[in-house]
Amino acid sequence: AWEARTGRELEVLLAISDALPRDAYLTSVRWTDRKPLTLVGRAKDWDEVGRFLSALERHPLVAQAPRLDRIQSPRAGAPGDARGREDDGVEWSIVVELRDGTPGAAPGGAP
Repeated sequence: AWEARTGRELEVLLAISDALPRDAYLTSVRWTDRKPLTLVGRAKDWDEVGRFLSALERHPLVAQAPRLDRIQSPRAGAPGDARGREDDGVEWSIVVELRDGTPGAAPGGAP
Protein backbone atom coordinates (compact mmCIF):
# COMPACT_ATOMS: atom_id res chain seq x y z
CA ALA A 1 0.00 0.00 0.00
CA TRP A 2 2.88 2.37 0.75
CA GLU A 3 4.32 2.04 -2.76
CA ALA A 4 0.91 2.72 -4.31
CA ARG A 5 0.73 6.12 -2.59
CA THR A 6 4.32 7.18 -3.34
CA GLY A 7 4.36 10.08 -5.80
CA ARG A 8 0.61 10.69 -5.58
CA GLU A 9 1.13 14.34 -4.63
CA LEU A 10 3.23 14.88 -7.76
CA GLU A 11 0.54 13.30 -9.93
CA VAL A 12 -2.05 15.65 -8.42
CA LEU A 13 0.16 18.74 -8.91
CA LEU A 14 0.88 17.75 -12.50
CA ALA A 15 -2.85 17.29 -13.19
CA ILE A 16 -3.53 20.79 -11.84
CA SER A 17 -0.66 22.28 -13.84
CA ASP A 18 -1.79 20.58 -17.06
CA ALA A 19 -5.37 21.83 -16.64
CA LEU A 20 -4.64 25.42 -15.56
CA PRO A 21 -5.21 27.87 -18.44
CA ARG A 22 -2.58 30.44 -19.34
CA ASP A 23 -4.70 33.36 -18.10
CA ALA A 24 -5.39 31.88 -14.65
CA TYR A 25 -3.32 31.30 -11.52
CA LEU A 26 -3.72 29.62 -8.14
CA THR A 27 -3.75 31.43 -4.80
CA SER A 28 -4.38 28.33 -2.66
CA VAL A 29 -4.16 24.55 -2.96
CA ARG A 30 -5.51 22.38 -0.12
CA TRP A 31 -5.40 18.61 -0.23
CA THR A 32 -5.08 15.69 2.12
CA ASP A 33 -4.78 12.26 0.55
CA ARG A 34 -8.13 10.52 0.06
CA LYS A 35 -10.04 13.78 0.61
CA PRO A 36 -11.28 16.36 -1.92
CA LEU A 37 -8.84 18.82 -3.43
CA THR A 38 -9.72 22.51 -3.01
CA LEU A 39 -8.28 25.01 -5.49
CA VAL A 40 -8.63 28.77 -5.17
CA GLY A 41 -7.40 31.23 -7.75
CA ARG A 42 -7.96 34.09 -10.13
CA ALA A 43 -8.56 34.15 -13.85
CA LYS A 44 -8.73 36.79 -16.55
CA ASP A 45 -12.39 36.03 -17.20
CA TRP A 46 -15.21 33.52 -16.67
CA ASP A 47 -14.25 31.60 -19.81
CA GLU A 48 -10.85 30.74 -18.33
CA VAL A 49 -12.57 29.25 -15.28
CA GLY A 50 -14.79 27.19 -17.58
CA ARG A 51 -11.75 25.92 -19.49
CA PHE A 52 -10.09 24.93 -16.21
CA LEU A 53 -13.18 23.05 -15.03
CA SER A 54 -13.47 21.23 -18.38
CA ALA A 55 -9.79 20.25 -18.42
CA LEU A 56 -9.96 18.97 -14.85
CA GLU A 57 -13.09 16.96 -15.59
CA ARG A 58 -11.35 15.17 -18.47
CA HIS A 59 -8.27 14.25 -16.41
CA PRO A 60 -8.05 10.55 -15.44
CA LEU A 61 -7.27 11.39 -11.79
CA VAL A 62 -10.59 13.23 -11.39
CA ALA A 63 -13.46 11.03 -10.22
CA GLN A 64 -16.37 13.32 -11.14
CA ALA A 65 -17.06 16.79 -12.48
CA PRO A 66 -15.32 19.43 -10.33
CA ARG A 67 -17.69 21.59 -8.27
CA LEU A 68 -17.46 25.36 -8.62
CA ASP A 69 -17.74 26.44 -5.00
CA ARG A 70 -17.47 30.21 -5.55
CA ILE A 71 -16.87 32.68 -8.37
CA GLN A 72 -16.95 36.46 -8.07
CA SER A 73 -15.25 39.69 -9.01
CA PRO A 74 -12.28 40.31 -6.69
CA ARG A 75 -13.71 43.76 -5.95
CA ALA A 76 -17.30 42.65 -5.39
CA GLY A 77 -18.50 43.74 -2.01
CA ALA A 78 -15.99 46.57 -1.77
CA PRO A 79 -17.55 49.88 -0.67
CA GLY A 80 -18.89 51.73 -3.71
CA ASP A 81 -18.07 48.91 -6.12
CA ALA A 82 -20.71 46.19 -5.96
CA ARG A 83 -19.82 44.56 -9.31
CA GLY A 84 -16.09 45.16 -9.67
CA ARG A 85 -14.49 45.92 -13.03
CA GLU A 86 -14.12 43.54 -15.92
CA ASP A 87 -10.33 43.99 -16.03
CA ASP A 88 -10.09 42.80 -12.41
CA GLY A 89 -10.81 39.26 -13.58
CA VAL A 90 -12.63 36.75 -11.40
CA GLU A 91 -11.83 34.89 -8.19
CA TRP A 92 -12.94 31.28 -7.90
CA SER A 93 -12.89 28.25 -5.66
CA ILE A 94 -13.20 24.70 -7.01
CA VAL A 95 -13.62 21.40 -5.16
CA VAL A 96 -12.31 18.31 -6.94
CA GLU A 97 -12.98 14.68 -5.99
CA LEU A 98 -10.01 12.53 -6.97
CA ARG A 99 -9.95 8.85 -7.80
CA ASP A 100 -8.32 6.58 -5.26
CA GLY A 101 -4.81 5.97 -6.54
CA THR A 102 -4.43 2.45 -5.22
CA PRO A 103 -4.14 -0.35 -7.80
CA GLY A 104 -7.46 -2.03 -8.57
CA ALA A 105 -9.49 0.75 -6.92
CA ALA A 106 -12.84 1.57 -8.51
CA PRO A 107 -13.36 5.10 -9.93
CA GLY A 108 -14.28 7.60 -7.24
CA GLY A 109 -13.00 5.32 -4.51
CA ALA A 110 -16.17 3.19 -4.63
CA PRO A 111 -15.86 -0.41 -3.46
